[in-house]
Amino acid sequence: MKQHTSSGLFDRHLVSRLLCWVCLGLVALCCQGVTAAALAASALPARPLLVTTIRPLTLIARQVAGDMADMEELLAISQDPHHVSLTVSQRRLIEEADLVIWVGAGLEGTLAKPLASKQAQALLTWLPAQSRSQAGIHNHGEGLSDPHPWLDPDAALAFSRQLSARLATLIPAQAAALQQRQLRFEASLAAQVKSLEQRLAALPQRTFIAEHAAYGPFAEHFGIVSAGSLSDASGVAKGARNLWQLKNQGDTGCVVVEYLPGSKMARQLANDLGVPVIAIDPFGFAVDQDGGYPALLESLTQGFERCLAN
Repeated sequence: MKQHTSSGLFDRHLVSRLLCWVCLGLVALCCQGVTAAALAASALPARPLLVTTIRPLTLIARQVAGDMADMEELLAISQDPHHVSLTVSQRRLIEEADLVIWVGAGLEGTLAKPLASKQAQALLTWLPAQSRSQAGIHNHGEGLSDPHPWLDPDAALAFSRQLSARLATLIPAQAAALQQRQLRFEASLAAQVKSLEQRLAALPQRTFIAEHAAYGPFAEHFGIVSAGSLSDASGVAKGARNLWQLKNQGDTGCVVVEYLPGSKMARQLANDLGVPVIAIDPFGFAVDQDGGYPALLESLTQGFERCLAN
């Protein structure tokens, strides 16, 4: 039998020890790398979860927060914010949100109860019980009940400032970045609104009839005259006398509906007046979210250009 020499044993022990040291060194380096990565991640400001109830709020929130917050839209396109029944997953989303952004009970009355459980700092309401002047909306005789404030760019600007200030309390490390985003948004919005005002002012002085009274703030801001609507801001039909008055309107450009083909009554009214039915979506569901709030304003303007230039 072959005998092992003391020299061979020494060499084997030395190699084994060297391998152990190398392995221990690699493990230590890996641990240091993981620790450094964990420390770097913990140094980043947390991204709050913002839940917006409808698309216009999502568009404004994206302008304000950018990638500094995670964002979810609560209601589906098929859900009417006036009369919505939440699913279990939607209720869970409300519970998980760091901040829920909604218009208010005037538009989303059925959301008042599920939102009542949120702490005050976790809820941002655009239209609480306050006057239109406080909400930043023009007061040109429409009253205090129009639940579509995002259609007025002045109101949208005022609300974006509220949202930016609230986000600064949620992620104070990003306060400076939020301020810079807000300033850029305000500058671009001012330039866009000036351009849209010029475009709409150049249109013929015709009126429009709305299937649903959802365009008041936009019309007031840009000087567009509404001849009336088939239903009020909450979607309730106004009745036969109102319909008779609308049929006797002169120089009407179109009947505006939110989605084509519109109701049978809207189509019949347009036929009686000899004007087209034009779809203008006040919620901007077809607007690309990456386009932000300016894309919604552009979509509305193009719709009224089709209506009034007809």
